[in-house]
Parts: sequence; C-alpha cells; structure tokens
Amino acid sequence: MEPEGLTLLAKEAIHDVSFYLRPTHLEKLANILKDPEASDNDRFVAHTMLMNQVVSVEGELPTCPVS
Repeated sequence: MEPEGLTLLAKEAIHDVSFYLRPTHLEKLANILKDPEASDNDRFVAHTMLMNQVVSVEGELPTCPVS
C-alpha cells in the first residue's frame, strides 16, 4: 500500500472514531430510556448522549452542556 493510502485510511479511521458511536453502544443508550428501573438522571444522560450523537453524525463535535 502506498503511504498516501495509509494516510487516507488513518484520517478516515480517526474521523469515524471521533464522530460515530458503535450501533451496540447506541442500542444500550436507547435501552436505558426504556428501562423502568432507570433513574431520571440515567435517562437524562442517555438522552443527552443520543442527542450529541445526532450532532456528531453531521461532522460537528457537540458542545457539552454546562449546568
């Protein structure tokens, strides 16, 4: 493989790791929202992480909410 190919592969990998969550992780977050034993805080955190993922998928890093 040419060095340029490795550079492109590395850039794509870093992009994907930075902006996309694995489907299994997203499913776990969604399951927290459905869990009757989850606390309000658990649901808030899961919801926030899912909303941040919506922003990330567009190629933007979400800002962390400060309370």
